Amino acid sequence: MRIRLTVLIGALLASASLAHAQQDMPTAPTGPKVGVIELGGRMTTITGDEARFQRFRDLGDGAFLQKFAFDRQDASWLFSAAAANIGYADQRYTANVQQFGKLKASFSWDQTPLFYSRDTKALFTSAGNGRLTVADSVRRGIQNGTSTLATAVGGLTPFDLKSRRDTAVFGLSYTATRDLDVKLDLKTWHREGAMPFAGIIGSSPGNMTMELPAPIDDRTTSVKAAMEWANSRGLISVAYDGSKYDNSIQAITWDNPVRYADIAGGSAQGRLAWWPTNTAHTFSTTGGLKLPAHSRATAFFSVGTWSQNNALLPATINSALAAPVVERATAEAEARILSANLGFTSRPSKYVFLNARYRFYDYDNRTPLFSIANIVLGDTALGAARENEPIGFTKHNLDVDASFTPLTYAAFKVGYGRETADRTFRIFEQTNEDVFRASFDSTGNQYVTLRGKWEYSVRRGSGFDELLLVEAGEQPGIRHYDVADRNRNRATVTVQVTPIEALGFNASAATGKDDYTNSLFGLRNNANQAYTIGFDVVPSETVDFNLSYGFETYRALQASRTASPAPNPQFTDPTRDWTDDSADKVHTASTSLELDKVIPKTQLRFGYDLTRSRTTYVYGLTADTTVTPAPVQLPPIRNELRTGTADVRYFVRPDVALGFLYWYNHYTVDDFALSPSTVNRLDLTGALLMGYLYRPYTANSFALRLTYLW
Repeated sequence: MRIRLTVLIGALLASASLAHAQQDMPTAPTGPKVGVIELGGRMTTITGDEARFQRFRDLGDGAFLQKFAFDRQDASWLFSAAAANIGYADQRYTANVQQFGKLKASFSWDQTPLFYSRDTKALFTSAGNGRLTVADSVRRGIQNGTSTLATAVGGLTPFDLKSRRDTAVFGLSYTATRDLDVKLDLKTWHREGAMPFAGIIGSSPGNMTMELPAPIDDRTTSVKAAMEWANSRGLISVAYDGSKYDNSIQAITWDNPVRYADIAGGSAQGRLAWWPTNTAHTFSTTGGLKLPAHSRATAFFSVGTWSQNNALLPATINSALAAPVVERATAEAEARILSANLGFTSRPSKYVFLNARYRFYDYDNRTPLFSIANIVLGDTALGAARENEPIGFTKHNLDVDASFTPLTYAAFKVGYGRETADRTFRIFEQTNEDVFRASFDSTGNQYVTLRGKWEYSVRRGSGFDELLLVEAGEQPGIRHYDVADRNRNRATVTVQVTPIEALGFNASAATGKDDYTNSLFGLRNNANQAYTIGFDVVPSETVDFNLSYGFETYRALQASRTASPAPNPQFTDPTRDWTDDSADKVHTASTSLELDKVIPKTQLRFGYDLTRSRTTYVYGLTADTTVTPAPVQLPPIRNELRTGTADVRYFVRPDVALGFLYWYNHYTVDDFALSPSTVNRLDLTGALLMGYLYRPYTANSFALRLTYLW
């Protein structure tokens, strides 16, 4: 039930539950008991995509209690409690109690809404337990030709597509003795609602892709218990981490809107397994020991299991197909995890600092092999035999660094790292990556701070077999980018100059490039650059002004071949190759001004932010190409977001402030795939949409509020 408060302070006070509205409260009076309350109301006008503007917040109009906080303490204990946006879908509550040197306990509960759309439309109605239905009369009419899909979607009414996550967290720490602590942490979060999801169904004469309002109803619960002993020489702890994910919906089933009865070439329903219920258990121990010569050693070891044993779905939902027999009834999926992290640091002299670390991670996938005589393609036909591939891997990481400080305020650092990964059921049996890095830091100087870092790495794989790709129907020249041979270069520089105490300049630059040296197809390379510049002016304690600008660019080159599978000659024809060169460019600008009591009893805060991006895709062909027709170049994708804030507070008394807030938000978008100007129908050829598109919006939020401290 939403709480509505009406407060008369000369006018109806309003406020906004916006992140930008979370400004600092006036300084609270000191003493053993402190409280703050902020209340008011809000009026927001939105033109365009209201859901995208709100997204993770509830911005409903009306009076409300935005903030309530209370703290009380004495020489031996402390208690605090707070609440925010009470009664709204993004409300939050926290409480903490502490007996100094003995006990700490905390609790929090919050809601996080996720608004997808306020104007989606769908033929589907939820029948519970993941079942999405379409009226039988609609399906029969379309199948018999007495009606059309366009007619069916023409009379749909919009609905809200949204979900919500509720999170509760409890923490407890008890100091049994001076050196021994016992800790317990519990966390649970529940999600419910619906989300847009794509489903594919066989609908003779072809497959149909459709957007579904897929239901969500799941809960994750985690617990961590630890016992830690520590003194001036070292520490040791033992811990248990457990997690369970419960999904009340095990499968999503949806009606085919254009077919009422099953046939061999078309199913009346579609089905997809949803996220499976699963559990994880981990036992770990951590230790640290202080050594001579300003040295310290640390160690961490853990062992864990991940498992899920959900019932497997039948191979097809189409009753007109002879479904292959499923080898076993449940998943029997299990993995064992071993990990270790060993560290050593030393400062043998004030000029030298040494650091070494070794990490080990073994993911042992013990899921039994699963074979099926024929896979089912789109619930329309039987395909070839398949077998699952329980992927596993073992990683070893070694990192060593040395830092030298021969000069005051300056440190030089060099380092080397190596990662070795052994993998199962991947195109490379093993990958090795060597990383070389160097950096320079100049800190502590009151006038100039300079930091720079360079990193170069080389990854190479071994045990590669092209026949594995061919058997899977992939081009032998393709490489999977996460394990492919790669050379990487990265560098960053940051500088800050403060010529006088009231003025500061800052600038940074970063560049990086990945080259996939042996990848004929797939991702060939990607590069990025980022630059920022800004300054801060603080002429007095009451005035603060800053301005910054940033530019980022990201580019990637991918290659592919338009060809039918082997043994068709197209499969090995290089004249059918093509490339996609994508580029993202982003400009950001930000400025703010704070005036604290420049006008007596008044705080003023102003801010403005601009983000503008442009994405292009350029397709290229070989000089002797035989690809026809030639690809049509796509128009650029453009996004722009402008936000402005004005926040004014007037202190009637030291403990009472009246405030006014204005927030402006303007978003524009032009996307060739998801803009309303491009997609203006729900029923496309081979697709059924819900109207979840990228829409612009303009929002203006006005607020009055009252803050009282005691």
